[in-house]
Amino acid sequence: MTLLKLFTLLTVLLLISACTTEAVKPLPTEEAKIAAPAPEEKAQSIPQSEEMPPLSVLVEGKELRLINMMDGGACKNDRQGVQGVFLTYAAMGDIDRIKKAEGAEVFNGFAKQIESMALKAMKQAVDKTEFDFDPFALSEMEAQLKITEEWIKHFDQAVAADVKAFTNSTSLTIAITPFIKSLIFHGQGCEIVAPKEQ
Repeated sequence: MTLLKLFTLLTVLLLISACTTEAVKPLPTEEAKIAAPAPEEKAQSIPQSEEMPPLSVLVEGKELRLINMMDGGACKNDRQGVQGVFLTYAAMGDIDRIKKAEGAEVFNGFAKQIESMALKAMKQAVDKTEFDFDPFALSEMEAQLKITEEWIKHFDQAVAADVKAFTNSTSLTIAITPFIKSLIFHGQGCEIVAPKEQ
């Protein structure tokens, strides 16, 4: 079981009790910008706080560090949608190599591309997700869990091709994932404001 799947499973249970009409609370600046740990540190092997995402993940055997957190959201219609925090992880070795070869300015363009990929994937996932509770679910918790799992599956599928194309064109290995604990599923009204980078 991958770290992301394990993290998803643990946090989905906490998500189910969340109110679906509560607004996303912005993270304080000190917590939002996570400084990359020194290269000699190993990937996180102990559980992180439930309120903060893991500082690193393993993707295809490569350690990626958390480099950015961004608010985002999308509505399917005037009633249904999702909003939350999206995490960008990157290979620190790639970042150092690209900075030396092309300069730090190139990362401004990368940030815009990554934001665009995340928001596009979110909208595609929202459009494909069935937000109405399954009338055959055994409980409200089970119905919410099905919606959450469906949305996550659609998001992962939607972002995968863009991330692969980005990595191939820039040589920067990244991963974009929602912070499951932060997700709010709207079912009784959806008015998502423009996202803001944290």
